[in-house]
Amino acid sequence: MQKAAWSKNVFPILFGIFLIVFLGVKEYMRIPDGAMHLSFLSIGQGDSTFIQTPRGAEIIIDGGTDLSPLEEIGSRFSFFQRDIDLLVLSHPHLDHLAAFPEMFKRYNVKRMLLARTAYDAPRYQAVLELLKAEGADVIFAKPGETIMVEKDVFLDVLWPKPDFEMSNVNDASVALRLRYKNHSALFAGDMEEAAEQHILALGPSLRADVLKVPHHGGRTSSSIDFLMAVAPELAVISVGNDNSYGHPHAEVLQRYSDLKIPVWRTDLQGTMELTWK
Repeated sequence: MQKAAWSKNVFPILFGIFLIVFLGVKEYMRIPDGAMHLSFLSIGQGDSTFIQTPRGAEIIIDGGTDLSPLEEIGSRFSFFQRDIDLLVLSHPHLDHLAAFPEMFKRYNVKRMLLARTAYDAPRYQAVLELLKAEGADVIFAKPGETIMVEKDVFLDVLWPKPDFEMSNVNDASVALRLRYKNHSALFAGDMEEAAEQHILALGPSLRADVLKVPHHGGRTSSSIDFLMAVAPELAVISVGNDNSYGHPHAEVLQRYSDLKIPVWRTDLQGTMELTWK
């Protein structure tokens, strides 16, 4: 009887020790390790990228079409981490911002980068109201400006021009180039060929190691001139399984193939994680 009672009392203690060790190991693995981490999240037919800098700043570019980015992002945050250092909204379509209102509720958003886009959609308006209520610093995209995140980490703002007369909200997508030491990644939102040609005419360097493929691989984006200017070593397409848009389009995939640019697709291969040292 004493042995049975002893076993009954010890089991919860051992389980508690195991749980503490397990959680401690998980937290230790989330401590910034001096490298840049980019996670192109597999969240269906939408966009969301999570970036952790070498010193632990958290950057999120776009917020998907539902709340699924929150789970992916939460798994990468420390239990004690409640700050998002920079939230970027490429453009106000639902598949890029659905999780943003909840992010404002769960985390302390320090800064937000977006374009001055007039767009009357309830979720977008809710984001703007929360942005105002929470008091986050607002950065409006202006080509030619560079945001210094920390030492060696920069975001070059490439598009859109403040006076750009858009006929398509996609073409007003914020375009950014992330730079860290000799590494770079270009994020182009859902911009289509018209905006791609405008950027090329402005003349900034678009060269990047990684291209977040614009508009989920839609046929009206990824023009040959644009791809040749970026000359990426890897292209990442954020796209959902069997989506109704036909993304990524066969013609677009053929362009990447012709230029010998490897393509990673979240619908086929899941979340893409890169580490830059």
